[in-house]
Amino acid sequence: MTRTFLLSLAFGFILPDSVTSQDIEWKIPNRGVLLYGRRLDAKPAYMMQGDQFLPGFAVQNPAVLFQGELDPTQRFILADPASLWEIAMHLAFDMRTADGVHEIDQTIPFVTDFGSVRIVGTTGSVAEDGTQSIDVELASMTLPEDGYHEDVLVFLRQQNNKDLRATLRIKRRIDKAEGRIASFESRLEGTAGAQAMSLGEWWEFDRSRLCRDSEFANDVEAVIAKGANYIKEQIRDLSRDEIAAGVDPEGKTVSSGLLALCLLTLIKADIPSTDPVVAAGFEDLRQRRLTDTYSLSLALMAMEALYAPKRERQRLLAGELDQPELRQVSDADRAIMREWVDRLLRNTDSLIEQISYERRFNYLASEPRYDNSNSQFAILGLYSAHLCGVRISKTVWHAMSKHWLTEQFEDGESLPVETKSHAEYKAMRERELRGGRATTSRPRKHQPAGWPYMADRSGSTVRPHMPLTSSMTAAGITALTICEVVLSSTWDVTEDDQKPRPARPMRPDRQTRPVIRDIVAARDQGYAWLLDNFSMRGNRHRLGYGFHMYFLYGIERAFELGRVALIGGRDWYFEGATLLMGTQQSDGSLGMTRPYSTCFGVLFLKMAAPPVPVITGRRR
Repeated sequence: MTRTFLLSLAFGFILPDSVTSQDIEWKIPNRGVLLYGRRLDAKPAYMMQGDQFLPGFAVQNPAVLFQGELDPTQRFILADPASLWEIAMHLAFDMRTADGVHEIDQTIPFVTDFGSVRIVGTTGSVAEDGTQSIDVELASMTLPEDGYHEDVLVFLRQQNNKDLRATLRIKRRIDKAEGRIASFESRLEGTAGAQAMSLGEWWEFDRSRLCRDSEFANDVEAVIAKGANYIKEQIRDLSRDEIAAGVDPEGKTVSSGLLALCLLTLIKADIPSTDPVVAAGFEDLRQRRLTDTYSLSLALMAMEALYAPKRERQRLLAGELDQPELRQVSDADRAIMREWVDRLLRNTDSLIEQISYERRFNYLASEPRYDNSNSQFAILGLYSAHLCGVRISKTVWHAMSKHWLTEQFEDGESLPVETKSHAEYKAMRERELRGGRATTSRPRKHQPAGWPYMADRSGSTVRPHMPLTSSMTAAGITALTICEVVLSSTWDVTEDDQKPRPARPMRPDRQTRPVIRDIVAARDQGYAWLLDNFSMRGNRHRLGYGFHMYFLYGIERAFELGRVALIGGRDWYFEGATLLMGTQQSDGSLGMTRPYSTCFGVLFLKMAAPPVPVITGRRR
């Protein structure tokens, strides 16, 4: 059992001695989903102030329930709610209280913006038509002292200190025969900090959907096409402020980075490079002077995508290729990429005295700062340059891997981690369609360990300064996998004219072998952390949500690079794609921070992770 399951039991519902649960279970197809229709009545409208969500409402997901979200008994949602949007759904969908009167006294360890939240109330008796009421009071509490490094606790208290005082009334209709909640309506009223709020929701069961049913692929492609059209319109006019060439007051070229992200997304979405909008965008990008790590990295990624062979991912998964093909880049574009690489390598944390030993990245050069998001994108950009034959010293890859190995922190008890490759998952689904029995295995146990956005480097020891998050743990897995790929098997380029030689496998030397062993162990621990905190609904800090589309794009990279199609029995791509498809707007955009979020969403749906070789021991 995971830590979340144990918390749910420890802080769960108090069942009176006179009540015996009838063990009402959800009936959802294996790895499938129930889809609901939902209507909202929110005051202030849409729970928004300008472009910001009101406290506690950082992520609004579609009205769905995945089978994989339920506990082993299939009676309640396993992961604790991490935003106010989820509390009504969690209470309404809890079958443990679906047989009569129960007292509720539950403490949620962490709710975004508020910290710990206590829920106290009762459920009513169940009427003949299956209706039942749930009435609770919600109140924020001081975060517990246990389980956090003191620096992390200070950070969490600073970021999540708003006072919550609210009532939540739910009326649900239980369909015992079908094994589901047929409908529920809820009203949350109270204050979030100084802001009064009122949120009404009405959920009505629509239909169930099998995992990756016959229409799934077509639905995904339709969302991608509509999203790509939206993105193309955003860069049609290159003089628009959001993407125009220029330097912001901090010296960053953020607008050029957005242009590069849009171009990368369009190429990955199979928009031809000859498309007038795409061709004009690349020509303009080539002329710009880029400064910051994100802009330089995304530009390198976009340029590599421009030259990538078609269907390379499919050929790698099928075993037709052992490693990616070296991109046949024009001399002019390789020269531009070389210049971008030189600038990118200067954007290292100036506090590092020996960059040959450890290397981490900041936004700009000569600044005493770094973060793991910049550091991840730097590796992605450098790997794109590597695929295009730009020479980057192996010392750089050693130094970057050292940073990520140093900043991983253990968190939680060892747990079995079972993953299935794409080929294994395909065979399993075919066996299930024939009515065959699932094969059994003994997954290995791993100690969960993740990464924060930033660590405390002020003393003699490295300590977490911020919470470990799903997005940064995915970044750590991504960064280390790419470092392993380059250090294990690579091609070379000539010293004089940077022309690539044919690809040539290399065996790790004595210096590299220990690093590779450490990388493999760290990646396994990272997957264990993601499994222990698994939710495609949002970027869990183990605790809380934020940067949802960025998180999805990162999760896609982490699992695709490791050839992981299924983890802990969860089809991460089906769940993420289902959530994304339910958020697309009429103009094709996805998410709230458009067009950034639309790009990240489309890249997730296209499974746009960089191609990596098949390394011995990694499953296809």
